[in-house]
Amino acid sequence: MEHIPVLFEEAVELLSPQAGGVYFDGTLGGGGLAGRILELSAPSGRLAGTDLDERVIANLSARFAGEAGRTAFFNASFAEIDRL
Repeated sequence: MEHIPVLFEEAVELLSPQAGGVYFDGTLGGGGLAGRILELSAPSGRLAGTDLDERVIANLSARFAGEAGRTAFFNASFAEIDRL
């Protein structure tokens, strides 16, 4: 099953990721937005993200292993952002 992001370009434009920025993706899913944020905010932008599916966290942790210093992924609900 393929995930088709809704309002992907609009979200990227609104966030306007830049080096040094700190970003949060509350529904990581397939990692499309996360990947674009990391790409546009290189080399020093950071990204935290959550997803309720632990497989998503495992997959994205492996996919973005080279960005481990810039990422923090949590198996949690976005509603827990204050705790995280």
